[in-house]
Amino acid sequence: MEGRNCIRCGEFKLWEHFPHHKSFTSGHASACKACIQKRYVERNIVIQETNSALAASLDEVSKKGAEEILTNMGFELYNPENPVYLQFEERMRVKYGITLSK
Repeated sequence: MEGRNCIRCGEFKLWEHFPHHKSFTSGHASACKACIQKRYVERNIVIQETNSALAASLDEVSKKGAEEILTNMGFELYNPENPVYLQFEERMRVKYGITLSK
């Protein structure tokens, strides 16, 4: 047999149009190179759109104060017995040189 049908476009193509893939019994992938490239481009467009939406939502979150966000999430911000508060305090001290202790 000189080739196979692509599972994506359904066209019969020669083996040279399919990438090598050791795990298949034929030694070639089941989708042709053109279909794989098309899927790759479509997937990257979706990823870029998702990343843009995520960045926009993060911008919206960053406009609020961190204190307000954490309070709304139910964190007790100024409880020194809370391990999350201790980590937060350490991070602020190391990264920004701010001491939260009173």
